[in-house]
Amino acid sequence: MSKENRNYRDSVFVDLFFRYQGAKENALSLYNALSGSHYDNPEEVRMLKLEDVMYKDFQNDISFLIREKIFVLGEHQSTINENMPLRFLLYIGRLYETLLAVEDRYKEKRIPLPAPEFYVFYNGEKKYPAYKLLKLSDSFLVKGRPTFDLEVTVHVYNLNKGMNTKLLEECPILKEYCEFADVVSKYKGQKEKLKAAIEECIQKGILTDYLSERGSEVTNMLIAQYDYEKDIEVKKKEAREEGKNEGEKYMAKLVAFLCRKKRYSDLERIEDPKSREKLLAEMEAEEKQGNTFA
Repeated sequence: MSKENRNYRDSVFVDLFFRYQGAKENALSLYNALSGSHYDNPEEVRMLKLEDVMYKDFQNDISFLIREKIFVLGEHQSTINENMPLRFLLYIGRLYETLLAVEDRYKEKRIPLPAPEFYVFYNGEKKYPAYKLLKLSDSFLVKGRPTFDLEVTVHVYNLNKGMNTKLLEECPILKEYCEFADVVSKYKGQKEKLKAAIEECIQKGILTDYLSERGSEVTNMLIAQYDYEKDIEVKKKEAREEGKNEGEKYMAKLVAFLCRKKRYSDLERIEDPKSREKLLAEMEAEEKQGNTFA
């Protein structure tokens, strides 16, 4: 990522619902749509932010406090991370630390806490349900219990065309943001044409005031986001290649092990996953005993 783009680490989503001068109004509209409330005082919204918690290089999560609730929201451009409940668990722990004085933690009387709610908005290209609930307990090694002592639930909303239209109608600014994202997606991979995407949105009446005022900043944020996603894509590809190479090395080591033991008939068993697993276990057992081999 270029030095210039490092100054634009927020996504447009974060800027629109957190940093922008009208962010409180936008956040309140989103809160009302998600909760079914009808609050009309933006000053009740208290913006909360933890830097470098969800993502180290690019910010696309926000949180805000309104009355007795904390809303934590994340936006995903491409894929849904099934570990979001765990991430939100760590996030809310840090957030409570910032809200409570150190001495409050040692009080005998119960401390009233705002209740957290977690949401993820998805607008990627892969097929995904209109709504899905992710649970922390789905990751637990223990299965089959109806309840657990610790649970975190994350509401995932697919905001692609034709999805969750009621939610979008109830939050016009979110609807316009989705329309903006849809226009920008047509220029994916063409950084030099992002200005044209912004101009197209303005002409169509999408986020007109916001884009007219912050057009250059939005362009830089989109470029930074593009560079970040490309960087992640490259790292994932490198990791896959590294894993593939390690797997090939391990298989070659297993073949050498069997040949060393003159177990030539077992070479055919390598193709069967269960048999291969047993053979690898035998090889590792010998390694632990100190019987090393090339």
